[in-house]
Formats: sequence, C-alpha cells, structure tokens
Amino acid sequence: MDRVINSKGRAGPKIGSMNCNGLGNKIKRNKVLTWLQQKQESIIFLQETHSTAELEKEWENHWRGKIYFSHGSSNSKGVAILIKNNEDIEVKKIKHICQGRVLLLEIMYNSVKYCLVNNYSPNNDDHGFIENVFTESLGRSREDYLIMAGDWNTVLNNDLDKLGGTPQHANKYYQSYINTMISDY
Repeated sequence: MDRVINSKGRAGPKIGSMNCNGLGNKIKRNKVLTWLQQKQESIIFLQETHSTAELEKEWENHWRGKIYFSHGSSNSKGVAILIKNNEDIEVKKIKHICQGRVLLLEIMYNSVKYCLVNNYSPNNDDHGFIENVFTESLGRSREDYLIMAGDWNTVLNNDLDKLGGTPQHANKYYQSYINTMISDY
C-alpha cells in the first residue's frame, strides 16, 4: 500500500479496512487482532465486529492500542477503528453517525487534520441511511482530508466489480448515490 502525500508534502497514515464477519468468538478475535498487529497499516477500520460494551476491555487488552467502537449487538453490526500504539495520532472528535453502522473520527497526524469515516451499510438500499452518512461527513467544517472506507454493500461498477450472480447489484440507489458523490467531490 502506498502512502498518500497530502498537499503539505507529508505522508498520510496507512489505513486498512476489513469486514471481519463477527469477532464475538474470543479465539477468532485474538487471531484477527494478532494478524492485524503484524500489518503495516497504522489505522484499521473493521466492520461487522459484533462487538459489545461488555467486551471492550478484552479487545483493548489484546490490541494494546486505541480502539474506538460503535457497537451493534453480539450477533450483528458493529464498527471499530483501531489505532496502533506506536502511532502519534491525536483524536480530536468522535461521532457516532449511526450506532453500530458509521463511526467518524477527526484526528491529527503529522500536524495534519484528517476525518476518518468507517461505514457498514445495511444491505437494503436504505436511501435515508446513505444520504445521512454523506450529509454528516461532508456537512462539517472542512479543514481536513476526508477518508471514507468500509463495507458499503454495493459495487461501483457492475461490469468491473461483479463476477457471476445477477448482472446488477441489488443496492442500485447506493451505487448511484456513491458514484455521484465521488464525481462531485
């Protein structure tokens, strides 16, 4: 993964994203967290964590870094942003745009402001949900670099991003809306 160089000539943080399909099982959770510690990314977005407030300490003890949660339930939803311990990242703001689905962090990294948005979209083409994610993310004072990632439960291009199954992705509104936002911003 190449680092993005911002307009100030500084390298931005390395960021990874993973739909982990549930980390309620302690053995699976510990294996995934250990594997992620070995990766080069400084910040990791997780979707479908199945995390709960009761298990936060267990996660944090194994990760040995900072974890910011937006919990779903023990068997659905949940997003988290993990920051490695050796990174000089200052979190300025935390916002739960949609509990268990979308988490926004405003951070400082190398004296540059970033806004991180970790998204786990529902698989039902919910117009209000996707519009709210972008309204809340883009509607802030914008003195930072916006990085949005996660599991959007759609594809941007049916011809390039799909193989097999139905020729069109079911979440057509998500697809259209996200492509419009990309072209506009």
